[in-house]
Order: sequence, then structure tokens, then C-alpha cells
Amino acid sequence: MIEFSTAIDVANLLARVRTRVDQYSDLVLCSPFISDDVLSTLRGLVLCAPENGCGMQIITATHTFDRVMACVGPRGWQRTTVVGCPHLHAKFYLAIGRRDEVTEAIVTSANLTTAGLSSNIELGVRITPTTSPGRALLHQIDRFARRLSINRSVQWKKH
Repeated sequence: MIEFSTAIDVANLLARVRTRVDQYSDLVLCSPFISDDVLSTLRGLVLCAPENGCGMQIITATHTFDRVMACVGPRGWQRTTVVGCPHLHAKFYLAIGRRDEVTEAIVTSANLTTAGLSSNIELGVRITPTTSPGRALLHQIDRFARRLSINRSVQWKKH
């Protein structure tokens, strides 16, 4: 299914993954801007996700890369990749479930900032694998995220 989405849907997706992280195998967060308060929330997710078998990929602008690294710290980087991407403007959030019914992506104008997730007027689409076009679009978003990770020079990964 492909449907209309607002900023609150991104916040709800992050909350769902945080509370049921064991139901997900991977989480991809792509946002050029990430505010400090959202980074604090992500820190908790990065620390608990690997314990539950969930890999994380954070794709952000190069100017945000160092702040993301400093906030999360070295303890949380098991199964986590952070990519600094020059000229990044795309914003999308992909949660790959261990079961299809929890997999979803949101492609949106919302950054991972307080305003982007709550007070700004943002527009996007939410994609789930309940239809053939939805499944195809989810696969395309996943491939796009993988290409971003491979083709960028500023990358840090620890196993």
C-alpha cells in the first residue's frame, strides 16, 4: 500500500521500532539534518537494536556526521553504519521487519529534527508491502539506501 504521510508518521515509526525492535532486522534513517534531542532518542535505539538483532544505518549530511558519531559514542556501534553523504537532501525512513506486515518506509520532506517531526508542515508517502507496487517500491528504496552507503567516501563502520 502507498498512502499519504505526515511528520507524525515518522515519529510513530521510530516509536514502533523502539518499542518492538526485536521485530525488525534493519532500520535505515536518511536525513541531512538531525537535531540533538532526536540524536538522544536515536542513541537509545542504537544501543538496544544490536542486542535484538536489528542492524541500523544512519545516512546524513557530512556536516551532521561528526555530531551523530559524538552523540552515540563507540559502545553502540555494533551492527550500525553511519554514512556522511555530501549534498544529501533526501529524507526517508525504512524499517525492514522480520515479518512482512511490519515492514514499512516513509519518503518525506521531514528531517529528523524536533520541528521536522512535530511542528513543521511536512508531506510524504508511507509504503507497506501489502500490494505489489508497495513491495516493489520498498525494494527500490532499500537498493537506493545500499547504493548511498557504497558510493560515499565518508563512512564509519564497526562490527
